[in-house]
Amino acid sequence: MFMPNHFHKIALSGTAAALSAAGALAGQPCGSWVQVAPPTFQGEDLVMIDVVSFGPDNASGFGLTFGPNGIDPTSIILTHWNGVSWQVVNQVDLDGVLPGIPRGVVAMDGSSENNLWFVGTFDPPGFVFARPFLAHWDGSSWSFEYPDSDGGYMTDIGYVSDSEIYLFGDTVTPWVWDGSGLSFFTPPAPVSIGSETVADAAVLGSDSFWIAGYQAADVSTPNGLSLWNWNGNQWSEILPGDVNFLTGDELAEDHVFSLAAIAADDIWSVGDKQLLTSGDVFGTYLHWDGSSWTEFPGPQEIRPMTVAAVASDDVWAFGAIPPSNELLFAHWDGAAWSLIPQGTLQGVELVGSGIHEMVTYPDCTGWALGRVSADGGATASPLVLRLTPGGSQGCNEADIAEPFDVLDLNDIQAFVDGFLAQDPIADLNGDGVLDLNDVNLFITAFANGCPS
Repeated sequence: MFMPNHFHKIALSGTAAALSAAGALAGQPCGSWVQVAPPTFQGEDLVMIDVVSFGPDNASGFGLTFGPNGIDPTSIILTHWNGVSWQVVNQVDLDGVLPGIPRGVVAMDGSSENNLWFVGTFDPPGFVFARPFLAHWDGSSWSFEYPDSDGGYMTDIGYVSDSEIYLFGDTVTPWVWDGSGLSFFTPPAPVSIGSETVADAAVLGSDSFWIAGYQAADVSTPNGLSLWNWNGNQWSEILPGDVNFLTGDELAEDHVFSLAAIAADDIWSVGDKQLLTSGDVFGTYLHWDGSSWTEFPGPQEIRPMTVAAVASDDVWAFGAIPPSNELLFAHWDGAAWSLIPQGTLQGVELVGSGIHEMVTYPDCTGWALGRVSADGGATASPLVLRLTPGGSQGCNEADIAEPFDVLDLNDIQAFVDGFLAQDPIADLNGDGVLDLNDVNLFITAFANGCPS
């Protein structure tokens, strides 16, 4: 199903140069996205499903192996990022640990690399509806929990503590792990239309979360995006008519795919909308200010599918790849959305919607996961991008240290230090590998000097 171990390179453009976290001006991105090699398992690239970061040099991720049908997972492969590379930590076979057929493992969360929780779905024998399961890795062993009743297909997980974990799925009302067992959250979420699906969720803290999804019905109703919020006391349900869309034209359909919560009154959700009269489809960038959802103008070169926030003035969104094969990210700087290219895929193309998972953190670290293909989609291999602070805001590739617009010993020292530490600041060609190519690029750029 997967391609052999090949690390496809991204050629980073000058417009995608990172801004140093310390020196970045308000409203500018704190860093940029660079490609890193995915973990390998049994000689092949491992397609990663989700990742959680605990610091610049400490992140956990997981991938799956699949059965002959290429759909049902057979094992979870746990991986770890040590600041230099991804390494496989452990594998657990799913055969026999669940009373049924595993149908998916979709998300992971936790408090450390030795306290990770995974949510998935399995079909019990003679099933009518699927059931959720919760898997736990304690640093040395695995355990699995599941309820005795049906509960739908899972989509996401939200970790607050070992005794408060939310499992989100197509029932909208989440399951809750209280430290001893799984049960449905009470009271149940309101579902006004029906045929609901859940795309994403964001936990703000204990007893507080948002859910993004969709509702549809066979009769003429306001089908479309749905957002549910539990504020610790009561539910609220947001339907298309409750959103302040930019267009005055009637909408034929609309969706939300992803959520990013900075605070209770500062949340982004991205998706799309289709106009009823023209049939035109536009990407949507929706913001919650504590009282209402409002659409903001955003780049239409992409249709945003995932969103993640570093800060209130540093939010990233990614959508389907354009024909140019550029990695086009939309960025919110606190005042407006703009398009910021982050390189061009060389010899491969993105599979599916592009980036299927993106997470960012206040320390300007983050991860974006996707899949690429070199043969038109017949086979696929992973795309792993890392958000990292640092890089150049100077006159050319060698101007990587203050004072900028001057090439001096500070730049030489910064490059040498970065190269020895395997820091992406020294990865001048953006291929995820620090080697003589980067050294030669630095020497050439330094010798050319700053443009006059």
